Amino acid sequence: MSPLVSVAPANLVIQTTIAPDAANRSVEAVAESDDFYRSSTITLDGDHAPKTTRFEFRSFPAGDYRVTVVRTGADGR
Repeated sequence: MSPLVSVAPANLVIQTTIAPDAANRSVEAVAESDDFYRSSTITLDGDHAPKTTRFEFRSFPAGDYRVTVVRTGADGR
């Protein structure tokens, strides 16, 4: 994730590396603060998906953010 610290309005880039696996279905990135929320989901094509996935979020207002990334498998977990 970069940048770790920035001046508002800020752009945030989250890059993930996920080993190709036939069970991979999606990856979701969430950035949230007490006053702001943004998320994005990318569909993965199982073991044919690229290893690297990149999310770009633009124009974040000032604040402290929690960032999470979750991969979802074929079983929904």
